[in-house]
Amino acid sequence: MSIYRGIGGPGDASSDASVNLVSGLAQQTAADRALAQTSEATAAARAAEAVISAAAAATSATASASSATTAGNSLTAAQAAQTAAELALDSFDDIWLGAKSTDPVVDNDGNSLTAGSAYFNTTTNKLKVYSGAAWVILQDGITSLSSDTSPQLGGNLDLNDKVLTGALNLTGALNLTGALNLSRITVASHATTADIWTGAGNQIDWTGTVTTTAFPNAPKAGIERTLMCAGACSFTAGTYFLIDGVNSGDTITCAANDQIIVKAISTTHYRLSRIRYDGKAQVSAGGLTQASIMAYI
Repeated sequence: MSIYRGIGGPGDASSDASVNLVSGLAQQTAADRALAQTSEATAAARAAEAVISAAAAATSATASASSATTAGNSLTAAQAAQTAAELALDSFDDIWLGAKSTDPVVDNDGNSLTAGSAYFNTTTNKLKVYSGAAWVILQDGITSLSSDTSPQLGGNLDLNDKVLTGALNLTGALNLTGALNLSRITVASHATTADIWTGAGNQIDWTGTVTTTAFPNAPKAGIERTLMCAGACSFTAGTYFLIDGVNSGDTITCAANDQIIVKAISTTHYRLSRIRYDGKAQVSAGGLTQASIMAYI
């Protein structure tokens, strides 16, 4: 029997085959182990990737849920805003009725009219407002105060150096902080019809030589005019045409630049006061002086 002396040593054929078989099996086992280790590493890597993917998926799911919540909140807010806008539009639509050719009897929803509702009348081209009982035309703006029968100021009136023309009829106190510059007009003398009241001026250039015994009716009691005599002119006193210092029926003749102040005691009853340009006192036919007149008054 041969003695085994290791691989490559002398021996019989069967022993060599056995040795080769064992060696091959050992090599195969090592290869299998290496393959198994590689598979294990690959599996571990894939498991790690799976964990990472799962974490990413969980994060995405959380983000998606958050986005869904945000979207839901936005939808709720949008729906609330839409509802509020629709209510506001409906409320506005109940007040502003739009353009119509005739006065509406109900609002745009068919409901009863509300005080403050408005519409534009296309027939008259006027804006109208419902008072609660009737449709009222809204004024186009202040183009003339004559259409306002009872205007009132909310504060002091600044004329801005402008001129008031026409008669100024006051029912209260007139407190002025500036000069009162009165306009002057011209009126020709007449026995009874010389109109000193309706002209646009309180001072009047009195022309002509006709003797005056009366004036037309005054607009109201208490108003006055100042006649500036252009030349010689005369006035005759009477029951309703009183002249200071002059008896009824007597006539005074004024000179140029004399002034006659006419005060309306009533609309048909007047009192005249003469201021002579030469500075002398008024003396009546009966001899009364201006001092006597003032003492009488």
